Amino acid sequence: MGGRLGQQPGEHRLPGRPQAFLTAPLDVYDSNGNKIVDDDIGYDNAKHPNHWSYPERVIGFAYTSLIRYNYRSQAYTTTYVTALARNPDVAHAARYTFCEPNVNDCDETLPPKVPGQYPTTKAGACQRDDLRCWWNGPITWTDCLVNCGQENRKYTTVEPRPFANTGDNIHPTPVNADGTCKVQGLPAGARIIDDIETTVALGAEGCRPTFTRGGRFAINFASHTQPDGDVVNPGKVDFHQIGAGFGGHFWFSHSYKQAERPTYRVTGTWTINPTNKWTRVWAHMPDHGAHTRQARYVIHRPDGATEHRVIPTQWEANTWVNLGVFDFTGSGAPKVELSNFTLDGTGIQDVAWDALAVQPLDAKPRHFVVALGDSYSSGEGSGDYTRVSNQYGDDRAWRNSCRRSPHAWSQRATIPGAPATIGALAAGHDPAIDAQFAACSGARAHNLMSPSLLTGGSWQGRRAEGQYGEISQIDQGSLTPDTTAVMLSIGGNDARFTDVGMACAKALNCADGQYAMEGDSESLTDAQERLITGQVRDSVREVVRQIRVRAPNARIFVMGYPHLLEPHCEVGIPVAGVVFGISQAETTFLNQMADMLVSSALPSDAANRVHGMDPRSVFAGHGMCSVDAYVNGPQPGDLIVDDDGDPKQWLSMESMHPNKEGNQAYAGILNDYLALYNYRW
Repeated sequence: MGGRLGQQPGEHRLPGRPQAFLTAPLDVYDSNGNKIVDDDIGYDNAKHPNHWSYPERVIGFAYTSLIRYNYRSQAYTTTYVTALARNPDVAHAARYTFCEPNVNDCDETLPPKVPGQYPTTKAGACQRDDLRCWWNGPITWTDCLVNCGQENRKYTTVEPRPFANTGDNIHPTPVNADGTCKVQGLPAGARIIDDIETTVALGAEGCRPTFTRGGRFAINFASHTQPDGDVVNPGKVDFHQIGAGFGGHFWFSHSYKQAERPTYRVTGTWTINPTNKWTRVWAHMPDHGAHTRQARYVIHRPDGATEHRVIPTQWEANTWVNLGVFDFTGSGAPKVELSNFTLDGTGIQDVAWDALAVQPLDAKPRHFVVALGDSYSSGEGSGDYTRVSNQYGDDRAWRNSCRRSPHAWSQRATIPGAPATIGALAAGHDPAIDAQFAACSGARAHNLMSPSLLTGGSWQGRRAEGQYGEISQIDQGSLTPDTTAVMLSIGGNDARFTDVGMACAKALNCADGQYAMEGDSESLTDAQERLITGQVRDSVREVVRQIRVRAPNARIFVMGYPHLLEPHCEVGIPVAGVVFGISQAETTFLNQMADMLVSSALPSDAANRVHGMDPRSVFAGHGMCSVDAYVNGPQPGDLIVDDDGDPKQWLSMESMHPNKEGNQAYAGILNDYLALYNYRW
């Protein structure tokens, strides 16, 4: 046995009786032989672990279970099966077992020595002035097969690890039938850099790595020099590993703000073997232990330049996430770094370091496409939302209701001449395209903006920031000088469209020129005209300006909003000639709002490659109250708390949003504009 003790051998902070190490793990004595932690007086000692010696803290609870009160039986019961002590009287090490003059300058036969560098420390057996009588050699003092304690591991069925039998793990490692690691979701020829190097399976349900390796992984910790000159790494205290994820292993820590906890930094670096090509990069997300919505991957290119991608990670599935395609031409070794620093870190959400994968491409992709925007861009209303963007709507701390759908119009569009839709090409890893999707349901203009591009970091009195824990869309890193096309819709929420719709549903007639919404000092009709032609128009223009700053070479396609209701539509209950809901007059008013958003706020500057797209004619005849509606009417909401992103409420978030057919119609509009401005495959 070899080790490094945290205190000198024979120091009086150890139990007064050596047998206290193992035979009575909650009986601890001071240097005068008095009990300071006494198991005889009950479990109250467990409230004071600061009184325990180091050995107590390590092994005490292995032999003495924590207890909890059972209200049914009205008694305290144990919480787990303890270890078997066997022969503790001879299993424990004697007080001076790790004290040998020829090994660690320790000699209990000499008079106790006061260390010169620590004159206030009590005299002990260590003969060094610096107290570094650390044990550094092998030693045997008992036959552990006979005498030492025997572990007794028992875990509940909901505990993912450790586990005893194959099939017991609720978070199993992706593994093929022949025991090799399953590489699912990557194209043929992809190279993988796992977070740990091994040639054998890790654990009972591990997998045997046979994939092509593409580099190496390393961990780095921030250092801190203490007043006594010792250099420590505080981040190591909150650094852990789990037998799950790709290959059966990943590391994790928790997220912190750099300004508040600079010494807690943990950085994982994947060093990629040189590819000398444009290269696609994926990060693997484990099915648990990855929580942060602000994982910032920093990509170091061979030419010394850096890019970044900031992504949400709580997919709750073993999946590969496309970070993008990067210029790795050159002889140097590119790197990808991920630290546990985030903008919202509080030491709670997990940051996971799992595998990275790369695919060298034969040429630079022709298309770098980015979809931003609000619910009309995210695909709200069309269903099948990605799990990472549709979870825990009733839990504010963990909620993500961005609700990105594969049916969103940006994903269903087809670049003229392309063999498939943008979404299908991205899912198939087509080498000619890199597509990123950051739209978020409910977004307002300031949720897209970068605070670094605004004076004071705010816009119209609101801090520029993202939603549901994600950072602002423009700051997520997908917009670069390589970006060729950006698609978005924005402005509807800034125009209070949902609030106005709800107000009109409750009012007798919100369009009569007299009705005012709560908090407004003028009629709703006047307030909306002033808002849309002023603040909303300015906000949309500022979003476009910032997109242009980050993506100077892209064409920007901005989608307008359609008429949601057919001209004679009434949605509600008619009583004595009055419609309680949306009346025909209110339908006209709401459609006029959409007209105003198109005519006043929709940007269009073809000379500078900004193209506003008017959807009204395509949606005509397909609004609410039509037989072939492209827009959802009022949809029932969640009446109970569940784990999707739609919170418990009477009306679903999908209400008044384009359905699958509506998104397909939107996609057709984009197709036409792409062709009109000669953006082709």
